[in-house]
Amino acid sequence: MKSLSQIFKKHPIAIIVFLLYAYFAQAVITGKWRYSKALSHINSGEKLAWGEGVMYGAMFLFFIATVYATVIIISSLFYKDEKRFYLWLLLAIATPVGILFMV
Repeated sequence: MKSLSQIFKKHPIAIIVFLLYAYFAQAVITGKWRYSKALSHINSGEKLAWGEGVMYGAMFLFFIATVYATVIIISSLFYKDEKRFYLWLLLAIATPVGILFMV
C-alpha cells in the first residue's frame, strides 16, 4: 500500500483537480439542501429563481463530472500500472453526482 505522499507526488494534478471538483460539488449539494429546507418559507417567485440556480449548478456539476470521468478513463487506458488509482478516483467523482440527485 502506497503512502499518501507517494500518491500525491505521482499524481499531483489529478488530486488538485479532484479537490477543486469536490469543493464545487459540496457547494452545489449544500445549495440544494438549503433550497429544500427553505421551500416552505419562500414565495413562488423566489422558489423559481432559487430552484433555477440549483438546477444550473447540478447540470454544471454533472457536465464537469462527465468530462473529468472521461479524462480519467482515458488516463487509465494509457497508464495501466496506475489503473487502480484511476478507478478509485472515478468512483470518487461519481459519488457526489449520485448524492446530488438523491438529495
